[in-house]
Amino acid sequence: MLERITRTRLQRDEADAELTALIGHAVTLGISWPDIARHLGVSRQAARQQYQRRHRDHVAEHGQGHAA
Repeated sequence: MLERITRTRLQRDEADAELTALIGHAVTLGISWPDIARHLGVSRQAARQQYQRRHRDHVAEHGQGHAA
């Protein structure tokens, strides 16, 4: 059971990193936060608060070329 918890957490972390990169790419393409938020199932404000910071952090760590 504990191994499954660890495995699922790792899968969640990978999926979250991919989602952050996809959202960053969408923003670079000019897709609006309201459109992104609608596809995430959250408010525009919630999407921006959660993913804008993560995108900035990702770019700072890996450079713009790897963020998209």
